[in-house]
Amino acid sequence: MILVLAGTGEAYDLVRRLYACRLSLEVSTVTDHAARVYRREHIPVRTGRLDRCGLLKWIRKKGGRLLVDATHPFAEKAHFAVRDAARAAGIPCYRLERPPLNLADGFGLHRVSSDREAASLAARLGGTVFLTTGSKGLPVYARRLSKAPGVRLVVRLLPTVENLRLCDQWEIDQSNIVAMQGPFGRGIDAAMLRHFSADVLITKESGGLAWIREKIEDALAAGLQVVVVERPPLPEGMRVFHDCSQLVRSVQEQVGIPHG
Repeated sequence: MILVLAGTGEAYDLVRRLYACRLSLEVSTVTDHAARVYRREHIPVRTGRLDRCGLLKWIRKKGGRLLVDATHPFAEKAHFAVRDAARAAGIPCYRLERPPLNLADGFGLHRVSSDREAASLAARLGGTVFLTTGSKGLPVYARRLSKAPGVRLVVRLLPTVENLRLCDQWEIDQSNIVAMQGPFGRGIDAAMLRHFSADVLITKESGGLAWIREKIEDALAAGLQVVVVERPPLPEGMRVFHDCSQLVRSVQEQVGIPHG
């Protein structure tokens, strides 16, 4: 059985292709919301966060022959847990990784290695900071920016009850919260930046997807300072694929199914 940790749009594409090859598989998602697209197509799926021990139990319970990590590029803990669980189980571990963004250096573009560094830089730049890095690092930004002089922190995150509670916990005013499900089209991103009169955009280097590149390019063209948090490195020991089709072919070879 092929076991896939999903968490991105390309993960859905991968799973559908594997399922179309009539491969035995099961998907794991963190949330029930993410699992719904698989249930609608009757693809086996479980929900809930898995650490190394949980992954190992899942592998042994299902008789997993191959573990595929198709989670978000910034799911660093998941990457290491997948690698370690696959090693412990003695099975191969594949990683479906988005190609890098490859932005050209230019005026207004700042690359940083962590949320903490991004928050400190935004505090120095000042003005209205439009944060699009999600809820995971929100405490870091709220702690540094919500009370900083000359800074207005506006956050955009998924419209979940947990995220709104987090905003309330950090005393982020409702007028500074955008709770929406992405991805967003070019016009929506530009309109949001204009609406809030943003001076600084903070985003993640989540890969070379068109909507991510457009968001950054439009912000730079509008004269904003753009802070990009670079993605964390992947752990050693994972076979990395940047192309879904290549990964599917490798899976077929791994389990002994000829591909056309």
